[in-house]
Amino acid sequence: MSDEQNPRALAIIPRNIAECTDLAERLAKSGLLPEKLRGKVPDVLMMIMAGQEMGLGVCASLRNFHVIEGKPVMSADGMVAVILGSGKAAYFRCVSATAERVIYETLRIGDDKPQQCEWTIEMAKRAALHQKDNWRAYPRAMLASRARSELARAVYPDVLAGCYTDDEIGPSRTTVYNVAGPAAAAPPEAAVIDAEFSEEPPKAPSVLADIDAAQTEDDLAALVPRLSALTGGELKEARDRYRAARARCAKPAPPEAVSPEVAEPAAEAAPGEPT
Repeated sequence: MSDEQNPRALAIIPRNIAECTDLAERLAKSGLLPEKLRGKVPDVLMMIMAGQEMGLGVCASLRNFHVIEGKPVMSADGMVAVILGSGKAAYFRCVSATAERVIYETLRIGDDKPQQCEWTIEMAKRAALHQKDNWRAYPRAMLASRARSELARAVYPDVLAGCYTDDEIGPSRTTVYNVAGPAAAAPPEAAVIDAEFSEEPPKAPSVLADIDAAQTEDDLAALVPRLSALTGGELKEARDRYRAARARCAKPAPPEAVSPEVAEPAAEAAPGEPT
């Protein structure tokens, strides 16, 4: 096959652990990597190796994998891409998608019936996912991510080998069922990794906007837990805005607390006016 016929012919594919390590050391210095990965050669190496096991190139591995608590965490899009690339799926598609309910369906080659997975906003509320910024801003996309990843793991465990997606948190139960039959028994609950990790966290509604919108000191105090999750430049900006908002929302001192020396002098009466 010529280079023109094979899109991966010019890709950099390390052939042994030494080449993988050397490449990881070089890439870990890149400013194009997420901030949390820069300088972390072992994590970059783990992503490259995890992706190679699934047939992904180096850059595709870095785009679709994260390492959280020593385990591979993969994007839902990456899962579907690996499954379709494995040749084991006849199709993997969305059946229905709204801000309240999303259904995905797939047919594994060799199976008689397709299987589906449904995620609803009520399920997200029971798991307290709807309180997260990305769920509040993009409910349909987050429901779709959950439906894709759960369906992918349930039907193609041999392809994914236990990967989880980057938005999952808390115990989760897969709701996969045969289209023409009764609901299949859900697999045992898994201890899903808390992996709120993304290269560009959603900005709307963001904690920065909420700081600017705060009207009272109580409003600002309620934002403190969210501020503790920020890092880097966003944390510095949040601190600056928080200080400015505190000055703006500060309660004025009561009149009796103002000393006569500090109080502004009364205006002189105009000629002809009573004093």
